[in-house]
Amino acid sequence: MNGALKTALIAAIVVIGAPIVYFVFLSAPKTMAPNAPAPTTDGCRTGDPLAGVYHPARLNVLKPCQMITGVVEKVNKEDDGDYHINVKLDASFSNLLVAGNDHRAGI
Repeated sequence: MNGALKTALIAAIVVIGAPIVYFVFLSAPKTMAPNAPAPTTDGCRTGDPLAGVYHPARLNVLKPCQMITGVVEKVNKEDDGDYHINVKLDASFSNLLVAGNDHRAGI
Protein backbone atom coordinates (compact mmCIF):
# COMPACT_ATOMS: atom_id res chain seq x y z
CA MET A 1 0.00 0.00 0.00
CA ASN A 2 1.53 3.29 -1.08
CA GLY A 3 1.70 6.43 1.09
CA ALA A 4 -1.10 8.30 -0.68
CA LEU A 5 -3.49 5.37 -0.28
CA LYS A 6 -2.62 5.02 3.41
CA THR A 7 -3.21 8.74 3.94
CA ALA A 8 -6.55 8.59 2.13
CA LEU A 9 -7.62 5.55 4.17
CA ILE A 10 -6.70 7.23 7.47
CA ALA A 11 -8.50 10.42 6.41
CA ALA A 12 -11.62 8.40 5.51
CA ILE A 13 -11.58 6.65 8.89
CA VAL A 14 -11.28 9.99 10.70
CA VAL A 15 -13.99 11.66 8.58
CA ILE A 16 -16.40 8.77 9.11
CA GLY A 17 -15.38 7.86 12.66
CA ALA A 18 -15.30 11.31 14.27
CA PRO A 19 -19.03 12.05 13.79
CA ILE A 20 -19.94 8.56 15.00
CA VAL A 21 -17.88 9.01 18.18
CA TYR A 22 -19.38 12.47 18.69
CA PHE A 23 -23.00 11.40 18.28
CA VAL A 24 -22.70 8.14 20.22
CA PHE A 25 -20.56 9.29 23.13
CA LEU A 26 -20.53 13.08 23.35
CA SER A 27 -23.90 14.38 22.20
CA ALA A 28 -26.13 11.76 23.81
CA PRO A 29 -28.40 13.26 26.47
CA LYS A 30 -27.06 12.76 29.96
CA THR A 31 -29.35 11.62 32.74
CA MET A 32 -29.30 14.01 35.67
CA ALA A 33 -30.69 11.47 38.13
CA PRO A 34 -30.13 7.93 36.83
CA ASN A 35 -32.64 6.35 39.20
CA ALA A 36 -35.34 9.00 38.86
CA PRO A 37 -38.80 7.70 37.97
CA ALA A 38 -40.24 8.48 34.56
CA PRO A 39 -42.56 11.48 34.25
CA THR A 40 -46.29 10.90 34.41
CA THR A 41 -48.65 12.18 31.71
CA ASP A 42 -49.02 15.54 33.49
CA GLY A 43 -45.23 16.05 33.50
CA CYS A 44 -44.72 15.27 37.18
CA ARG A 45 -42.53 12.45 38.43
CA THR A 46 -43.71 9.86 40.88
CA GLY A 47 -41.71 9.11 44.00
CA ASP A 48 -39.47 11.30 46.12
CA PRO A 49 -39.02 14.74 44.48
CA LEU A 50 -35.64 15.04 46.21
CA ALA A 51 -34.25 11.75 44.87
CA GLY A 52 -30.75 12.42 43.58
CA VAL A 53 -30.56 15.91 45.12
CA TYR A 54 -27.31 16.93 46.83
CA HIS A 55 -27.96 17.51 50.56
CA PRO A 56 -31.76 17.22 50.33
CA ALA A 57 -32.19 18.22 54.01
CA ARG A 58 -31.48 21.85 53.03
CA LEU A 59 -34.64 21.93 50.91
CA ASN A 60 -38.30 22.01 51.91
CA VAL A 61 -40.74 20.66 49.32
CA LEU A 62 -43.93 22.72 49.49
CA LYS A 63 -45.59 21.20 46.42
CA PRO A 64 -44.28 17.99 44.87
CA CYS A 65 -45.10 19.16 41.34
CA GLN A 66 -45.08 22.85 40.47
CA MET A 67 -44.70 23.90 36.85
CA ILE A 68 -43.11 27.27 36.06
CA THR A 69 -41.96 29.18 33.02
CA GLY A 70 -38.97 31.43 32.72
CA VAL A 71 -35.71 32.02 30.91
CA VAL A 72 -32.56 29.99 31.48
CA GLU A 73 -29.91 32.67 31.97
CA LYS A 74 -26.88 30.52 32.65
CA VAL A 75 -25.85 26.85 32.81
CA ASN A 76 -22.64 25.80 34.56
CA LYS A 77 -21.34 22.25 34.36
CA GLU A 78 -19.36 21.47 37.49
CA ASP A 79 -16.26 19.25 37.58
CA ASP A 80 -18.26 16.53 39.38
CA GLY A 81 -20.80 16.37 36.54
CA ASP A 82 -23.52 18.39 38.27
CA TYR A 83 -25.20 21.28 36.51
CA HIS A 84 -26.09 24.60 38.12
CA ILE A 85 -28.89 26.28 36.19
CA ASN A 86 -29.95 29.89 36.77
CA VAL A 87 -33.55 30.54 35.72
CA LYS A 88 -35.23 33.95 35.71
CA LEU A 89 -38.87 33.14 36.46
CA ASP A 90 -41.60 34.83 34.49
CA ALA A 91 -43.29 37.59 36.51
CA SER A 92 -46.39 35.47 37.13
CA PHE A 93 -44.23 33.06 39.18
CA SER A 94 -42.27 35.63 41.22
CA ASN A 95 -44.43 34.77 44.26
CA LEU A 96 -42.61 31.42 44.41
CA LEU A 97 -39.31 33.10 45.32
CA VAL A 98 -38.19 33.90 48.86
CA ALA A 99 -35.39 36.15 50.15
CA GLY A 100 -32.58 33.61 49.61
CA ASN A 101 -33.59 32.88 46.01
CA ASP A 102 -32.17 36.13 44.67
CA HIS A 103 -28.56 34.91 44.97
CA ARG A 104 -27.26 34.61 41.45
CA ALA A 105 -24.06 32.59 41.64
CA GLY A 106 -21.75 33.52 38.83
CA ILE A 107 -24.14 35.92 37.10
